Amino acid sequence: MKAANAITLGRLGLVAGAFALLAARPDVERGAFAGDWPMFALLLTASVTDCLDGWVARHYGQTSIVGRILDPFVDKALICGSLVLFLGVREVAAILPAWIVVVVLTREFLVQSLRAMSEAQGKSFAADLFAKWKMTFQAVWVQALAAYLCGWDVMLPVATWCMWIALAFTVLSGANYVRRAWGILDW
Repeated sequence: MKAANAITLGRLGLVAGAFALLAARPDVERGAFAGDWPMFALLLTASVTDCLDGWVARHYGQTSIVGRILDPFVDKALICGSLVLFLGVREVAAILPAWIVVVVLTREFLVQSLRAMSEAQGKSFAADLFAKWKMTFQAVWVQALAAYLCGWDVMLPVATWCMWIALAFTVLSGANYVRRAWGILDW
């Protein structure tokens, strides 16, 4: 197994661990569950190491089809899974509009479908600058929500600002992907 893909699979394990802690979280006040800080640390590590797997793949010539599929999958699992699970936590759901989560999920399903169509035709559908900024702000948003859940109140405005910025980049990047894929759509 290539090191870059091993890192990506490690990120998936971190995400799964964070999700297990979020899913097991009892309905208690922010910061009262012993699993909150480990959940935050797992999500943070999975987010920060997102750049590492791509760098290793490019630097050591380990780019692969598996990596091109697996890395965005782990990114989607991290962001979408976190947001869906946060909706189940009373104190976070109060500051997380469900409609925004639906917009994020819809964009991700749409772009993944377009990517699959493009790849099936042998055309590259690499992430563009809008998508990279989208992922950055979504990751900071998820981290800020996790930190807020840990009882770190100062992260609430960070989460709010990042939510709106991430939403803007989510819509912009989704529209840009549709524009890029327009020619391959079989109308």
